[in-house]
Amino acid sequence: MKLSTIKKSIVTAGSKVVFQTKKHSPELLLIGGLVFGVTCVVKACQATTKAAPVLQEAKSDVDAIHEAIDAAANEETVNYPAETAKKDLTRVYIRTGGQLAKLYAPAVGFGILAGGCVLGGHRILKKRNIALAAAYTAVDSAFKEYSGRVKELVGDEVEQDLRQGIVAKTIKKQLVDDNGEVHDTEETVKVVDGDPDQPGGYARYFDERCRGVWKPNHELNMMTLRCEQQYANDLLVTNRVVFLNDVNRRLGLPETVEGQQVGWIYDPNDPNGDNHINFRIREVCRKKTGSLTDEYEPVIMIDPNVDGPIFQALVDRGIFPKH
Repeated sequence: MKLSTIKKSIVTAGSKVVFQTKKHSPELLLIGGLVFGVTCVVKACQATTKAAPVLQEAKSDVDAIHEAIDAAANEETVNYPAETAKKDLTRVYIRTGGQLAKLYAPAVGFGILAGGCVLGGHRILKKRNIALAAAYTAVDSAFKEYSGRVKELVGDEVEQDLRQGIVAKTIKKQLVDDNGEVHDTEETVKVVDGDPDQPGGYARYFDERCRGVWKPNHELNMMTLRCEQQYANDLLVTNRVVFLNDVNRRLGLPETVEGQQVGWIYDPNDPNGDNHINFRIREVCRKKTGSLTDEYEPVIMIDPNVDGPIFQALVDRGIFPKH
């Protein structure tokens, strides 16, 4: 094997190690913090066992000095000036403090290393989260601009159909007439061509899984959604901010991590914001769960018009404090 090839292999392997170390540095620092923390406790326990004789010796010396002071005060033959006693006590305290510092120095050192590792890992994660939030904000802004251009070209409903994969489909139905006779018929409906349990993006199905809110009555469910939408808008005007999880919680939908990051901000002075909450309620059909054939069922879908990630915007506008 040529020397250049060996050198290249070593450089490549070293680069991989460096990359993996940087990638997992928060985890490595956390593990290091735990190891140093445990070591700190062990060293402190060991130092404590060795500190007892030191403290006992210091106590004996201090007691002896105090006895000498008392003797000098009661007997004229004993000469032990107060200044000398003070210096002797200072020497004892300094000597004892030095001995204790020497005993506990390893524990303190490992404690500092543990704290440094934990803080270092936290700092790296904080920087990564800030960078991730900035990247997400950029992607969200680009998508909104693209979505806006599509809306101008084809309209809101068609844009939502394209985004959610909603297609017009002709399905067969059986109708029973007034005479009790069954007739086969066809109907063109909007069908969600995707996961029957989870539509894309922030869209959700308002169905029987929304316990405590959903009712087996279509008109009642539509009225509930409209009322909740109005309540959310009132809350937005009052609090100036509403998170998606606030809406999900009210509708009996599961709260999500992204639901605590995105939402709406009420700021009439901002021309780019909607300043209102729109659930974008749609009546669509989806494939029945577990169905092997093309059987569809009607369902209500909501696709809230969130402003996007709003944490940094809240800080920038003074709604949330910086610290």
